[in-house]
Amino acid sequence: MYTKKQLLEKIDNNLSKIKNLRPLSKTELNELKKSLWVMFTYSSNAIEWNTLTLWETKLILEDGITIWGKTLREINEASNHKWILEFLYEYLNWKISFDTELIKKIHYLVLRNIDDENAWKYRKIQCYISWDEKLPPDANKLDSLMNELVVWYSYNEDNLHPSILASEFHYKFVKIHPFIDWNGRTIRVLLNMILMKKWYPMIVIPPIRRQEYISTLNSANSIENFEIFMLDVINVNLEDYLRMVES
Repeated sequence: MYTKKQLLEKIDNNLSKIKNLRPLSKTELNELKKSLWVMFTYSSNAIEWNTLTLWETKLILEDGITIWGKTLREINEASNHKWILEFLYEYLNWKISFDTELIKKIHYLVLRNIDDENAWKYRKIQCYISWDEKLPPDANKLDSLMNELVVWYSYNEDNLHPSILASEFHYKFVKIHPFIDWNGRTIRVLLNMILMKKWYPMIVIPPIRRQEYISTLNSANSIENFEIFMLDVINVNLEDYLRMVES
């Protein structure tokens, strides 16, 4: 395993190579965007035990096909990402503010037609995370904690390395656990919003690394463990993206 310093150097080097290959043609960009979004949707849902395959996810997103034998919930978990993708590029193109309302909007889009009652709202009750040894904060603290998180992001947006910024934001968000459910899918979209604003390609956490992902988020580990995991994931994504573009 590389050190944090080594991973940051690799990330900067790979990102520089990617920037030197730009601009890509409109056709190339569209194909990359479609391919990465299908992979992101499949992976983010698979981490949460959605049983759709990568191919089935592609059929839902690109062709609007309903998959026989799958629940409506699983299908909506994939199809909702069409709306999320549109909003993601609106955010990048129109410089929409990164604030608590944006975070709630992403949660709503993730949860759309699945649990509209709890979409766009912080949780009202205490809850627990099955894989974490510590309880998240009381519900009555969520407004102030989320406001503090957004202020932290704004202050550090230009002070921290983008990969560190995104990783720490992810970790802090999960520890707050602002929503009754669907926090994981929400933060993985927000992670990409933070990085893509800094000209990174879309980042996918592969399902095969699910256990490592969850274990480094557990309170028994430090934020340093999670940062190293995420930096490695980001670097592997950049290397994969380079191979796609260069080929």
